[in-house]
Parts: sequence; structure tokens; C-alpha cells
Amino acid sequence: MKSENEKRKGFRPDRIEIALAGIIVYAAAIAAVHLLRPGSEEFYAGPLTTWINIITVLIAIGAGALCLRYFGVRNYQGRSVLALTSTNALWLIADMVWTYSGDALVSWADVLYLAGYPLIMAGIFFGIKTFNPEFTHERRKIAILAAVSIIVSAVYLFVFPLSWDPELTPLENALVAGYVVADIVILVPTVFLVSQVLSGFFSRPWTLIAAATIMNIAADIYYNLNYDTYTGGDLIDVVWYFAYLTYAAAFLLLYRGARSISQSVPEKK
Repeated sequence: MKSENEKRKGFRPDRIEIALAGIIVYAAAIAAVHLLRPGSEEFYAGPLTTWINIITVLIAIGAGALCLRYFGVRNYQGRSVLALTSTNALWLIADMVWTYSGDALVSWADVLYLAGYPLIMAGIFFGIKTFNPEFTHERRKIAILAAVSIIVSAVYLFVFPLSWDPELTPLENALVAGYVVADIVILVPTVFLVSQVLSGFFSRPWTLIAAATIMNIAADIYYNLNYDTYTGGDLIDVVWYFAYLTYAAAFLLLYRGARSISQSVPEKK
């Protein structure tokens, strides 16, 4: 029999599995919608894509809120979830601003988008601290991270060099370059995070968090290369949606894992 305290603490593990299955079905549904494009040209300007975007991000925010409610913010897990969930909320607002600005290349939405990158950086940093609290005191690992940072940055800039389009304004060029730099900044610690979470009880949700971050970077790269032809409803949106849903799945797995540990520890009498 479960105690009354356990009954009050949100979803049971079996409900988490149902939620995860629901996320998979929803992901398949939105992928099918973007492939079939009901309404043809009207699909891009119609409300369907807007609602898909809102619902998808709200799923990630809701899962993050559930996880955060359990962890709080007094530990690295909770602080990481708070940073990542705040990023999702910030980007939802940015999406709405961008949509209602008429898909402008430069708008206030860019300020909100770019503001999310430091939060992702903080979330990844707290994730690394979760697995290795003494990380900041280990000079060898910091040196390795610095070396990896230089190599990854060099490769990234070689494949996707910063460019200057004379047909764009200086502000537009600066924003495009800003996204490239932001991607580099979060790519390096994400790679390092993966190296830290290859094993352990919470390895699966943290691997998913890293995977979601890499999905965002991949979609950003595509956007940076095709920003002049991109419009809301493009197939690349599915990659961003999958990233949000992967964050949601990771948060649910973190929540279930933490609850299973707490329930396995006998209560003190």
C-alpha cells in the first residue's frame, strides 16, 4: 500500500509511461501533418501551424513544471530543469512575437530567442555539476573542455563560416552571425555533457536533454543557411518540435527516476 504522502505527489510511474507514449504519438502526428501539408499553400499561413507550435512548446513547459515541482531549485537537477524550462517559455513568447510580426527577418523575437541561449548554457552547466559536483575544481577536465571548445569551434566555422550578405542590413547580418556564435557556445558544453552521462541512473534523461539541444543546433544551422527562403510551417520546424518533445520526455524520465529512488528508501519511523 502507498502512503498518503506518496499518493499526493503527482503522476505514478505507469502514468509517466502513458505520457511518454502520448508524446511519441503526437510527434508522429505533427511529422505527418508537415509532410502531407493539408491545404497546400494555405498550410503555411493557416492557424494549424501556430497551434501546433503552441501546443508542442506547452508540452515541454508542462513536463518541466512537473519535474521542477518535485526537485525544487536547491539542487543542480532542479536548477537545470528551471533554466531549460525557462528557455522553452521564452522561446514560446518569441515564436508568438515573430508570427505576429509577419515573419520579419529582424524583430523583437530575436532578442528573446538569443536570450534563451545563456539559459541553455546554464542548464547544461548545472547538468554537468549534477554528475560531477567538483567539475569546476578539476583543472585537467577544464583544460580538456577548453581544447575541445577550440577544435569544435574551428570545425564549425570551417563548415559554416560567418558570412556577410551585402543585400542585408548590418543589423540583420549581425543577428545571423549571432545565432552561429550562440550555437557554438552551447554545442561545446553539450558535447562535454554527453561524455559525462554515458552511464549512471539518470543517464537516459540527460542524454535526451543533450540530444534535444543538438536538434535545436541542427535546426538553427539549417535556418542560418536558408533564412531568406524560410517561412513558418517549413519541414525544418519538425526538428524544433522534436527538440521540445525530447526535452519533455527527458523531464518526465527525470521525474520518474527521482520518485522511484525516493520510494525505494524506507521511511524513518
